[in-house]
Amino acid sequence: MPRKRSTNARTPRRTVSRISNSRIELEVDVSDTAVVEESDNTKPQEQTISESTTADQKKSLRSHLEARLLYRLSPTVRILQMFGCFPSAFDCGLPKESKSVKERAYTTTVTTVLKLFTLALLAGNAVLFVHNIQAMYASQEQLGILHAITVSWVITGLKPLVNAVQFALYFFKAEHHRRVLERLQAVDDQFFVLTGHRVHGVQDANIFMIRLTTWSLLFSFVFRIVDIGAQGFEGLLAHWLNAISPLLVPLLTAWNVIPLGYFFILHRIVRHWFDDLSRQLKADKFLQNRSLSEYFRYYKLLTDVLTEIRDLFNFWIAFSLSWALMCLCLAIFFVTQAPIFADAPEEFEMSAEDEIAFRIAIAFNLSWSLIQILVAIGFILVISISGIKTNETVGRYFCVECH
Repeated sequence: MPRKRSTNARTPRRTVSRISNSRIELEVDVSDTAVVEESDNTKPQEQTISESTTADQKKSLRSHLEARLLYRLSPTVRILQMFGCFPSAFDCGLPKESKSVKERAYTTTVTTVLKLFTLALLAGNAVLFVHNIQAMYASQEQLGILHAITVSWVITGLKPLVNAVQFALYFFKAEHHRRVLERLQAVDDQFFVLTGHRVHGVQDANIFMIRLTTWSLLFSFVFRIVDIGAQGFEGLLAHWLNAISPLLVPLLTAWNVIPLGYFFILHRIVRHWFDDLSRQLKADKFLQNRSLSEYFRYYKLLTDVLTEIRDLFNFWIAFSLSWALMCLCLAIFFVTQAPIFADAPEEFEMSAEDEIAFRIAIAFNLSWSLIQILVAIGFILVISISGIKTNETVGRYFCVECH
């Protein structure tokens, strides 16, 4: 019996028989259409593959950047930029060579704006220092040089001068500061190859800097509001500086203590690398993994970074210790004087209410002086202890190497 043809084979023959005169044209059209359809189908697939590959590359690059030291230290760097302590644009990410022309132009513009901002802060602190000098001379003529209010003006009046000198250092050492950060990143990358992990404690350092900035601003703001409330809010209208003092006084305090916290953070990071190097050398007792010259190369790398950090902070350390010791000497000198240094002169005729207000003003002025003295003591302790700990860490590495 003859076989029955399937419907799948019968349909194309009928189609071809009806248009047999255009058989060749039909076959060409069908083949061309198949090629076009195939090419159209492969384009979305290739595009999807390329998009997924680009997304994976971006994700990998982002995860790589997020693990780097400067990306994790970016909150601290941003705080420095916000308060004028680092007048330079720094994206904490890709190096300068990989940036486009627009990105470089943007970086230059931001750097210029930050430098102008730092110069404006420097000029503002210089104006405040001149105002404090004038107030100190006026108080000295009315009350005497050994009076409590004059003493407070002498001690607290140094704060704008300290900030102005610091801003001058930030402005002239901005590029050096940038090189120090880039050097820290390079050291962290090399120690990642050595130890297999990044430097620890960076998040704690950011939290410490944020808390230090917040508490300095908040404490000064609250204490200034209490001071104004105790002496009367009508004093705010006496001078334009009194009107902005609730905002200005916290900023003066923050500008004073932020560089100290940053100095402490950098020394802590370097000490962590020295500890990692000591542990690696102890574990490799017989020098099976690396040679002694390679460990010495890492040690030389850390000492070079430490030298650059000290070059960045040397003048700041000298100036900070100078004004801190001067504040302590002034405090000791004035406290050891006669106990009547808080009394009003006899030629002043004051009512009972005026005398109470005068005593309250003296108490708050001495409180501000006490805060400044405590900050000066903190400067001396933090600078000394950080330097001692860093030197001890370097000495421990030498002991490990000798053994």
